Amino acid sequence: MSSYHRILDIPPGADEQAIKKAFRKKALQLHPDHNQSPTAEAEFIELTIAYEHLTSKRNHSAPATISENERIRDEAKAYARMRYEKFIRRNTAYERLSIHKIFWGKNVTVLILIISCVFMYDNFAPKKEKTLSGFKVEKNEAMSTRSSYNYYKVSGDGISFSTRDGYEVLKSRKIIVSYTPIIGVISSFRSDYDRFTREYSPTFSLYEFTFLPVVIFVVTLVTLLVKVRTFENKLLLKFMIIIAMITYLIVLLIAKL
Repeated sequence: MSSYHRILDIPPGADEQAIKKAFRKKALQLHPDHNQSPTAEAEFIELTIAYEHLTSKRNHSAPATISENERIRDEAKAYARMRYEKFIRRNTAYERLSIHKIFWGKNVTVLILIISCVFMYDNFAPKKEKTLSGFKVEKNEAMSTRSSYNYYKVSGDGISFSTRDGYEVLKSRKIIVSYTPIIGVISSFRSDYDRFTREYSPTFSLYEFTFLPVVIFVVTLVTLLVKVRTFENKLLLKFMIIIAMITYLIVLLIAKL
């Protein structure tokens, strides 16, 4: 086995397709994001020399002289260095790309930060209350058929929500609803069906999802204040914001329905 085959880690009889496949695999291993070794450039040059030598048409012709071999090696080395420098320049361009030029700009990032603050305030601020003196209770057939429980829809004074606590609601004279101060999502309600005032939760509550605005706020703040170096981390942060925003908006939509 020649040194060229050993560099590419292929058998001596490998065809051109196998040589190209081995070259691509080795080149990825020498990518600056995966290989911080100071010898990466030299290894890349050696890899390209081996690739050029094994795929060159000269290898299928008459044997070359020593001087011809030296000339081919010098040409391959210069070509390898040129490819490596181009490879580094392209990679550096991605690394230097501002995170605010990926998907949306800095102004939109600031707007998302403000919106996340509004969401957090809405979740953690004292709730508003409203007494439903005249309300209607109906069995929610759509939800009941998909579950072993009976669900009831309570509506009145422009407010509606579903609950499993139908007996308590049916026996109540009045219902006091607690809801978030800005968006108006119902967080709980109290019923006075007996001498005790008890608190219940609607079928769908925001309580399990209050962490999402916090995640949006923290990740967005990181994109504004921290200098993220790698392109992959910049993409990861932007995707985290997108996923958290979409998830929370869907949750709000369901909670309001």
